[in-house]
Amino acid sequence: MSYSGFKMTFRCYPITDRPNLQHGGKIILPPSSLDKISQLLVQYPLIFEISNANFPDLKVHGGVLEFIAQEGRVEMPGWNLSIEPGQFVRISTVNLPLGKFVKFQPQSKTFLDISNPRAVLEVKLRDYTALGLGETIVVEYLNRDYPLTVLEIKPTGPNLRAISIVETDLIVDFAPPADMPQEETYVKKEEKKEEDTSASKPKTLTKGTHRLEADEEEKPKFTAFSGSGYSLKSKPTSGTSTPAKSNSRPSSRVEDSDSDSDSEEEKKKPKFVAFGGVGHSLKRPK
Repeated sequence: MSYSGFKMTFRCYPITDRPNLQHGGKIILPPSSLDKISQLLVQYPLIFEISNANFPDLKVHGGVLEFIAQEGRVEMPGWNLSIEPGQFVRISTVNLPLGKFVKFQPQSKTFLDISNPRAVLEVKLRDYTALGLGETIVVEYLNRDYPLTVLEIKPTGPNLRAISIVETDLIVDFAPPADMPQEETYVKKEEKKEEDTSASKPKTLTKGTHRLEADEEEKPKFTAFSGSGYSLKSKPTSGTSTPAKSNSRPSSRVEDSDSDSDSEEEKKKPKFVAFGGVGHSLKRPK
């Protein structure tokens, strides 16, 4: 299926009545453009290439928001096309592949102060349809503007300068800010390497001025059979018990005294005599 392109020239003007669209990625075209596009075989979603009529190499990519502009005019965000209000721009439809990866470079290191820049950028990218190499988007956060320049895109190709970011899983990465000194950038990279290497090794936490490993050494070591011992003939004894040899006799005085007292008690007890009871006869005595 071959697609027929839309190409027209308009006078460009900034979007003034809606400030929230000043830092977006969509344009406003006149109603006649919609009529012409509906008669062509174009690919959706609509993605346009907007270039300076006098300098064709200056171009950006974007989508369309509405078709309510005055005839012969196009209203655009504050893109850097080196044009003044009222000058001509060329607008044409393009077919772009779905993006897989994009790398941004913040123009100011103040962007690093944002606690979660990826989440903020994800919300901002909803206002864009396409991203091109060298193009700059502006992220608004807490009443401040943070410009980001597109450094790298994937997929790549010899003549591919932009990607579509509509309904696709996009991996985002960040380069060091443009105004960050080279030495500071090098220090950041070294710190990141140390964090990666330390994460792969077991961490040793510190407790005060001593390591926990030293505290572990101060703890008493485990000793087998170190509980309290009990004898069948004596009172419970405490201390570390040691296994006795099979041929050795008990050397405890407590056990010897107990054995002597037990032998005396056994002597005092009456001895057992078999059939030592009283007998009775069934016959009456004569």
